[in-house]
Formats: sequence, structure tokens, C-alpha cells
Amino acid sequence: MKTYTYKIKSVDSNFEQKFTQWIGTCRFVYNAAKELKKVSYKRAGINVHQFEMKKQLTQAKKEISFLKNVNSQTLQAII
Repeated sequence: MKTYTYKIKSVDSNFEQKFTQWIGTCRFVYNAAKELKKVSYKRAGINVHQFEMKKQLTQAKKEISFLKNVNSQTLQAII
């Protein structure tokens, strides 16, 4: 099994900051979706499907301002 590691070299520090925020937002959405799935199954025995989580993502974008910085297709792909 091989593992590849890539490093992106940025010419502009502003781009690097935006990219870091973008990755952080994606990480936040992934962890939130994983936690929702885990907790809902543990407490109620309900398996939350990705389509339900994507619907909730729309509401979350209204409530959490930094989610608006990443386009919806990217966040849906994370789920």
C-alpha cells in the first residue's frame, strides 16, 4: 500500500489563509455529520441518511455564517 503526500505552495498569503479556512469548514461539516449519525443511532436507533443531512445543511448555512464561505456542492460532497 502506498501513501502520497502533497504540499501546495502558495504565492499569496491571502490565498493560503482562505484555503486553510475552507479546509477547516469542510472538517467541521464532516465531524458534525459523523457526530449526528453516531448520536442519533446510539440514542434512538435511527440511521440518518445523507439526504437528510444535506437538507439540514441548508438550515445550518442560515444559522452558521462561516459555512457560507464554501459553496454548497463542496459541503454536500463532504457529507
